[in-house]
Amino acid sequence: MKYNLNDLHWQQFEIFAFRCLQKLISPSIKFLEGGKDKGRDIIYAGKSREFQPAWSGDWIFQVKHKSSKDSNQKKNALSLLSDLNIELEKVFVKNHFTFTNYVLVTNLTITADINDKAQDVFITFCQKNGVEAKNFSLIGYRHLESCIDQSIDLKWSFPNLISHPDFELLCRIIFNSIIQNRNLGWFRNIIKYRPYFIYTNFYEEANRKLLEYHAILLTGPPKCGKTFNAELLVFNF
Repeated sequence: MKYNLNDLHWQQFEIFAFRCLQKLISPSIKFLEGGKDKGRDIIYAGKSREFQPAWSGDWIFQVKHKSSKDSNQKKNALSLLSDLNIELEKVFVKNHFTFTNYVLVTNLTITADINDKAQDVFITFCQKNGVEAKNFSLIGYRHLESCIDQSIDLKWSFPNLISHPDFELLCRIIFNSIIQNRNLGWFRNIIKYRPYFIYTNFYEEANRKLLEYHAILLTGPPKCGKTFNAELLVFNF
């Protein structure tokens, strides 16, 4: 995997998932702070920005992080399905919430088999308990990977997601951006004052010597134009 979601602590992953959902669904999503049994879920009312844009109504997102201590994908998938049953029971039966759309967010890669089994769990639960929720979906690693790809701010907020070479590249991009902005400002300033430059023998000699040597030293009294000549030499080179 490109990004190491497995090593995030479950509380970190919850915050990370919230940030991703702000991009996938809407900036208006919010945490639902429940009692000791209700947990801390994410809710939203309205239409989605990118994920399932045809859906509307009331949404609930529950986040489940499966520990990296167990790398067995099949075992983690079975654990996720078991968690789904428990969470559906808490939301719709125990706490009597009503939501049109139920989404389970996980760090796991969602295979077609996991998706089909999760859909079956949801449909069976709704039929058995008379729940009128219409839509169910899973958000897994691939969705979250796409969010990270498009968001430098997520990489800065969770730097342990990315490898050392990628983090170094991220730093270099920011640094290069600062240099580029500074250089653009410098070029604009030179272009502004270039019409006032007076071409002299001093400049001609300096220009000729720069063609021959790697470096030259400009000397002269204060306010004689050393800096302006130096900037024009650099600009023209």
